[in-house]
Amino acid sequence: MDLLARREHSRGELMQKLGEKVEDRDLLAMVLDALQQQGLLSDSRFAENYIRYRRRKGFGPLRIKMELKTKHVSDEIIEQLLSSGYNDWLDSLTMVWQKKFGPDKPSDYTIKAKQMRFLQNKGFSPEQINLFFRVTSNENKC
Repeated sequence: MDLLARREHSRGELMQKLGEKVEDRDLLAMVLDALQQQGLLSDSRFAENYIRYRRRKGFGPLRIKMELKTKHVSDEIIEQLLSSGYNDWLDSLTMVWQKKFGPDKPSDYTIKAKQMRFLQNKGFSPEQINLFFRVTSNENKC
């Protein structure tokens, strides 16, 4: 309960953290089941909060997905929560790019490639990055 009072945790995280301290893993599983039934432990609630937090920090869906997997969140929950709002992720990508590089679009291919690598390292997909640069280059032509 002390761990859950501080922040949301996934079931897998608690199993890993408490499994090191508890000898009877079956008893631990029963306690975690009871916490889930009472609504005190929820992987989807944890994932929603985690996605919101990491997104505000400027990370994209691929990076967040990888991080949630390391926290033992199921693939179904991850896909359900990350798949909503493709345009929202494009808005996040735009904000991250503007914060790092400013309002001016790259005029040189090497600079553009550097910016693309930066966005990929932040966890945005190549499709999202290409779409972003295609849209912004079209806006510059108008």
